[in-house]
Amino acid sequence: MFDEMDESLVLLNNLKLICSNDFLEVFSKYFECIEGCIESAKGFYEDWGIYQVVKVIITDMPYCISEMERPKEEYDALSFDDTPFWLR
Repeated sequence: MFDEMDESLVLLNNLKLICSNDFLEVFSKYFECIEGCIESAKGFYEDWGIYQVVKVIITDMPYCISEMERPKEEYDALSFDDTPFWLR
């Protein structure tokens, strides 16, 4: 479970290294927030033994509530070729 999170952190750090300053100016806050969510999920698990799933979704607020209720298993079952939930 943490392997995927650590992989994501490595990918984010690598992305920051290759991005232009203009790109980073626009998206650095998003990167920082994603990193914060990952660290928070890891800390939550270490402190209470409960794994909180980290989800990054594209949504309008009314649809966010239904996404929060979507089981983790549905995300795990997605393949790279599947249509993302937000496009369905």
